[in-house]
Amino acid sequence: MFANLTQTYRTRIFQLCLSAVIGLSFAAVPHDLKAEGKWRSFNPEWKTSCGVDKGAIKRKGKNYVFTTSTNQCVSRGTFTQRSEIYGKKIDVNRPMNYMFTSSIRLNASSNQSFTMFQVHDGRGSCSPPLKLDWHSDNRLRFRSSYSLDKGVADCVYNNEMTNVRYSGPRLRRDGTAYKLQVVVKFDGASGFSTTVFIDGKRVMSGTYRPPSDVKFYKSTKYYLKHGVYSRDMWKYQFASTGVSVMRQKP
Repeated sequence: MFANLTQTYRTRIFQLCLSAVIGLSFAAVPHDLKAEGKWRSFNPEWKTSCGVDKGAIKRKGKNYVFTTSTNQCVSRGTFTQRSEIYGKKIDVNRPMNYMFTSSIRLNASSNQSFTMFQVHDGRGSCSPPLKLDWHSDNRLRFRSSYSLDKGVADCVYNNEMTNVRYSGPRLRRDGTAYKLQVVVKFDGASGFSTTVFIDGKRVMSGTYRPPSDVKFYKSTKYYLKHGVYSRDMWKYQFASTGVSVMRQKP
């Protein structure tokens, strides 16, 4: 087909195709972030967190289906249900922005609260620097703590996260799809800011600053987690399709 076209037309067709590809990639970035620079694909090398009951996590390419599993992690925590994946280590000393994107759908009759995204540092107790919870009222909430790493009684809430109010829609548990995007901007000094988008609209933002008191657990690494983590066992199906992570140099 191209053999019968002039060089000018061939060049123009190539430019149009290239623009379309760039446009599709750019459209994945929330409008608020389009002026910040180029985002590049990042492979977190997802793995199953601790292990799950047989068949609790099903994967096909970038699509995951999470269902009920016992918590097989060895920890001092009180959460009994876990069906999660986690990514490779992120350097706390390197400034870098990350954007997690997925289309999420929950089917459940229970209003159980659960965590669906985390920025963890490997601590043995208390909330990690960031937990994004789908709460029982079907709104999103941040959870974030400082930890003495001695047990749940030694946790201090990070109010710059926990006091943030969600401004998005009331989420449904009937299989309705929502585009979830979580942007985490690491500052290279063990701290970060985060912004959550639902269907391209900013719904909440918060900050984690490293503790100044040397008694508290100091983060030496970070990694992303995604799935369903809850205090109690409950029946659900949580589909997460098109899971991707991009990153950007600040």
